[in-house]
Amino acid sequence: MELNKQVNEFLDQKKHPQRELIDALRRLILSCDKQLIEDVKWNAPNYVYKQTDRITLNLSGKGMVRVILHCGAAKTKIPSMPLIDDAYGLLAWPANNRAVAQFKGLEDLQSQEAAFKKIIQLWLKAKY
Repeated sequence: MELNKQVNEFLDQKKHPQRELIDALRRLILSCDKQLIEDVKWNAPNYVYKQTDRITLNLSGKGMVRVILHCGAAKTKIPSMPLIDDAYGLLAWPANNRAVAQFKGLEDLQSQEAAFKKIIQLWLKAKY
């Protein structure tokens, strides 16, 4: 899978110590649905699904990379329950329409890769 050249250039300039993890996350996210578009937004790799920002990497954590699952920049009604069921316990929920997964390294991601891919697929299909 070829990664977005603009995002590659952005990350090359950042010289992030977790670049291997970041690229693995990028590949995993993009493999979840062919309609995902990768770009740079909010100073990070971002993923657009059906014209709405839905996933953004947070690269500012020390010793980790966070994956923010959200419903775009526009204010949406917050559901009374979390938007998806996290049967794997990988997500923290700052709000019912926003979830965060964090990975400390490539091995951490690899051990949870199948579960996280299912979570992303559920997230993209969720109605909000």
